[in-house]
Amino acid sequence: MQEIFDPTRAGAAIEARDGGAGPGAAPLIPCDAGTAYNFERQGEGVYCLTLPVPGFDEDDVLVRAAGGTLRVTGASSLVDPEGEVLHRGLAGRLGLTFLMTRPLDVADVELRCGLLRIWLRAQPGGAVEAAIPPRLIGVEAFALAA
Repeated sequence: MQEIFDPTRAGAAIEARDGGAGPGAAPLIPCDAGTAYNFERQGEGVYCLTLPVPGFDEDDVLVRAAGGTLRVTGASSLVDPEGEVLHRGLAGRLGLTFLMTRPLDVADVELRCGLLRIWLRAQPGGAVEAAIPPRLIGVEAFALAA
């Protein structure tokens, strides 16, 4: 039987897995098993989360940081082909959730060549839920010029 993710117990599981919530512990973990992503430390307190989002444009994706979670949602605006679809392997919807183990704020977002890159900045101290007020981040507002 598959265990259901319980964010109220996640802290203990993270500490057990990562050997404590010290400086080397992952500040962001996926809530959905099988999520394809890269997570990089790019400097002191600066991280970059990269997600594959084939078929999505800037206007199709929304990033939301609130209550200790980072949520990436969207619906592809691509029109279905006129012909008969023999195999559909690309998702038309996007819904990914990541749990923050320490306070992080979205600093920048870019979508280029089917990859969504979200730069996160660590916030000093405090509880995760109290440190980050809810806000929606539209990708197009931060898209970098090609």
